[in-house]
Amino acid sequence: MRPSLGIVVKPPTRRGAIEAVKSIRRLRPEALFLNLPKRMEKYVRKLREEASYEEFMEEVMEDPWLPQPSGAWIKEHEIILKHLPNISEQIDVYCYQDDESFREDAEFALKIALLTVRDAVRGEVKVDEWIDVVKRGVESSERALEREANYISENGSGYGRILCVSGFEAKEMKENLKDLYDTWIKYLGQPYHFPPLEILRRILRRQGEVDDETAEKLVKEHIRFIREYVYYMPFTEAVEKWVAEKLYWMPGRAGDEVREA
Repeated sequence: MRPSLGIVVKPPTRRGAIEAVKSIRRLRPEALFLNLPKRMEKYVRKLREEASYEEFMEEVMEDPWLPQPSGAWIKEHEIILKHLPNISEQIDVYCYQDDESFREDAEFALKIALLTVRDAVRGEVKVDEWIDVVKRGVESSERALEREANYISENGSGYGRILCVSGFEAKEMKENLKDLYDTWIKYLGQPYHFPPLEILRRILRRQGEVDDETAEKLVKEHIRFIREYVYYMPFTEAVEKWVAEKLYWMPGRAGDEVREA
């Protein structure tokens, strides 16, 4: 009987993180792979075994290799990390995100932030620049997928039940690992609506190109998303409010609350 590998897809929302915690607790895998950079693995294991969350964050902030401020990019993982000592007993924990790709993601985020500020001030979108930057980000992520799958397969050897927490690259991960494991995918935090820049990334990932009119519309929506949401609140909360706005027609969607596990 082949070992099983489950992939839970967690959007960058509080709801998604809470459901991920509940899934880990319910499924009780032998090995847990988190979509954090491999560089973080030693800190995450220490957090699970002995360190407080405050001590964990101090170590992360003192690591010169990790992008700062760390609170910005680690926020979407905060709920899982805070619950880790209580849900990971007898579970081996790994961080599988490719370090090189993680640094490139940080550089991508900086370039996007600079483009956002520039075009928000000018009131004009230079579509070609946006497409070029986003396409490079997509290519970087795609190059990392095989390396990440190799890391999971190498470190997952010997386990009967493995659980991976991933972003929306889960289908590619499943494809890369299907020959070694009985794989399945579950989407958390549903219903969910992608922020505009992620929609642009997905179009470029699937089609390789996008027309200028669609790209410009999505970039302008992204600038509005940053100006009206992200500027005033943490990113995870901003995404929750964005989803509520886009899915306002769903009964009770905007007022949904999920209790922490």
